[in-house]
Amino acid sequence: MIKRIKIPQLIYQKIILETRGLCCICHLNNIDEIHHIKAIYEGGLNNYENLIGLCSNCHTRIHKYKSFTEKKLFEIKESWKNDCIKYLTEIITAQPDPIFISKFIATEYIRTFNKTEYSKFKTRLNAFLQIGEVYKNLARVNKHLIKRM
Repeated sequence: MIKRIKIPQLIYQKIILETRGLCCICHLNNIDEIHHIKAIYEGGLNNYENLIGLCSNCHTRIHKYKSFTEKKLFEIKESWKNDCIKYLTEIITAQPDPIFISKFIATEYIRTFNKTEYSKFKTRLNAFLQIGEVYKNLARVNKHLIKRM
């Protein structure tokens, strides 16, 4: 049996940031789990390229029904990431919506606190709050690319 290595915090945060914290398949639920696209026991790595953020429903569906091939999961991840980055660059200059932020914080707090995983909540909240700064910096550095979108 292959010993699992914990996913590095920076990789977890990058996945959350680039997908707006939403499942890469359904785009509706928050990311609950990180899935290895190519399984560890099949030679998959614990790196960013091989990981995809999913809600628990979609993660179960992948394992139980084998509903997606590795190739399809890579395509889904890349497509959703690109959609999220485009969306975030469009709203980068807009003022943050306090209702959305409050709702996100409240739902994340309740969801994770029920599971008594406060450190996970703290990580997700910090990642969410960094989105604005990360994308403002990206927008500033890549102004010429954003104008073309």
